[in-house]
Amino acid sequence: MDLSFSSNKLERQLTEDKVMRKTYSDQWVKKLRLRMKELQAAENMAELQEGPGHWHPLVGNLAPQWAGEVSGNFRIFVTPLGNGAAAEITAVQIEKIDDYH
Repeated sequence: MDLSFSSNKLERQLTEDKVMRKTYSDQWVKKLRLRMKELQAAENMAELQEGPGHWHPLVGNLAPQWAGEVSGNFRIFVTPLGNGAAAEITAVQIEKIDDYH
């Protein structure tokens, strides 16, 4: 899947190992690496739903974003780039890591 980021800061936090380890706890670093690999390996959003990250579309004021589990209530938020069914979406923008609960 094609990835973009909502900010340069977030891109560095999720792609540069040293910055990631400085920004997030060790437990989060492992999960974030897994979620990033899932995003990179998936061909479309439908494949993410079948994987281990508990990826799901959000509803209400958070739609059309999707979220994948990081730790506890914290999720990695992505916005699909394009319209159509999940199987047709092949690019996302990573927005943030936050607790929406």
